[in-house]
Amino acid sequence: MDRPTRKKPNIIFIMFIYWVAIIAWQFVRPVANRSLLDTLVKIGVFLIVFLYSIMFGKPYTSRRLAIVLSLGISTQIVTFLFDESGFSAGGFITFAFMMAQILVFIVLLGNEEIGEKEFVRFAVIMVLVVLFMCVYNIFAYWNRFFSLFAGGRAYGSECKSILYSNHEFAVYISTGIILALWLLIKKRLHPLFFAVITVFFSINLLSTYSRSAIFGIIGAIFVLLFFYRKSIFALFSIAFAGLLAVIVAVPFLNSFVFDKLMKDTFDGDSVMDASRSEMYSEMWGEYLDSGVFRILFGHGFSGASQFPGHDAYLVILLTGGIVMMIFFALVVAWSIYNACRTIKYDRRTGCVLLAFQTFSLLYMVAQTPILFYSSMDSFFITMITVMIPQYTYNRLAHSVGGARL
Repeated sequence: MDRPTRKKPNIIFIMFIYWVAIIAWQFVRPVANRSLLDTLVKIGVFLIVFLYSIMFGKPYTSRRLAIVLSLGISTQIVTFLFDESGFSAGGFITFAFMMAQILVFIVLLGNEEIGEKEFVRFAVIMVLVVLFMCVYNIFAYWNRFFSLFAGGRAYGSECKSILYSNHEFAVYISTGIILALWLLIKKRLHPLFFAVITVFFSINLLSTYSRSAIFGIIGAIFVLLFFYRKSIFALFSIAFAGLLAVIVAVPFLNSFVFDKLMKDTFDGDSVMDASRSEMYSEMWGEYLDSGVFRILFGHGFSGASQFPGHDAYLVILLTGGIVMMIFFALVVAWSIYNACRTIKYDRRTGCVLLAFQTFSLLYMVAQTPILFYSSMDSFFITMITVMIPQYTYNRLAHSVGGARL
């Protein structure tokens, strides 16, 4: 008698397990304590994903994809070989992980599919994980959390839950809010429960004081509602405008939002934002004055580390120059194409994919997670921006005969 064939785990849970494993290791050993052991653990966990791609993957082949990847990878090899700082273990790991993730997730697993049931299950689990992070945040950072409602400045009061940084925590909270809204739209979440956890998530998000994430989630919700239903988008826009008017008019709320939460972002005398502007100007100036070769191919994966961050797009230019930026733009355009094509067949799912991408692109304006890099925030941003839209559209393309790039 033949044994029943064991069903393979869905790709979305492989990515989720990889993310959880690294998060768990980060909880045991903070990311600041970088060592050979940390690198080996990350490589070991990724090896599981690689073995999955070898055992179950059906490589996706396309002439256009082959041309883009060949040009992209070859130019990154040039960037790596002519690194301004010379060879370094850190630069090699960054480069190797980038190439490995592209190979595994775009090529070897390029034909994977995420079904509706798997997506719903992932959304529910992710909302529960974010709920756990938020509850833990209150107990672990009790004084910081409740200082949100008191006087004082934001700097030094940022909450980060089990994670290394407040910005990383804000990414996961924002994702939880987007997925909770999607579950409500799918009628998989009770409106009352949605309202409660969204308020709870939002308060935790404010306690991170991550302006990039706050702007990102606002933009994501606008995009999600616009593509889901114009009437709801109009009502939300009116409500948001009314709330903003109240915040501006009431002195206490005005001070709380613009001085504390936004850290004087809109105050011309803000020392922190003035220094941030000077930093961006310095990075842009360094890029323009780098010479033709560096403008085209950048300073390298190690060479770019000499420059401050806080803007993924400037970091991409400084790392890999125009060619890396073009490759990045092509990946983003392809991912948005997958999300837009998904809307054609499944509007409710497509709009949440565009919301993910809107959040990521806005978030990267002031933070430095870069697609396919090895850090955990970069992997998560890549997962929601590139991988999930790709695999979700695969399912629809195969079921209704849609065209793929």
